[in-house]
Amino acid sequence: MTTSIRERQHTGESISEMTMPWKIATFALVCVSAILAWLLVQQVQQQASTVATYPVPGPRYDRAYVKLMIAQHQKSINEAKTAAKEAWHPELISLAKQIAASRQAELNNMLQWSEVWWDERHSIQSVVSAGKSDAKK
Repeated sequence: MTTSIRERQHTGESISEMTMPWKIATFALVCVSAILAWLLVQQVQQQASTVATYPVPGPRYDRAYVKLMIAQHQKSINEAKTAAKEAWHPELISLAKQIAASRQAELNNMLQWSEVWWDERHSIQSVVSAGKSDAKK
């Protein structure tokens, strides 16, 4: 049988004793709500960053992907060239040279595509220049 707060007060039971389970339940509910809100925010942020990085399929996606890959290939080439100079094992030096050569061929293709498809000669040259300055550091 459930008794109301007024009935419990008349029996001499203190309010703090009566509300302790409610305080615990409220605290637990607030914690669960905060965790769920945090998870929701994380999910929304992840979706927003994915949308910002990769536009909807079509020409904008192609352009964003090629630009991203140009930057990644340039970094890969710079790292491979550094490894070819600094590595001690001949196998690693050989692998680094192969990686640099293959990535350079792929980079050249993407640079040509960017120039033909989007007329981005000037911006692509700045990417290559930035990559060369990174390699000097």
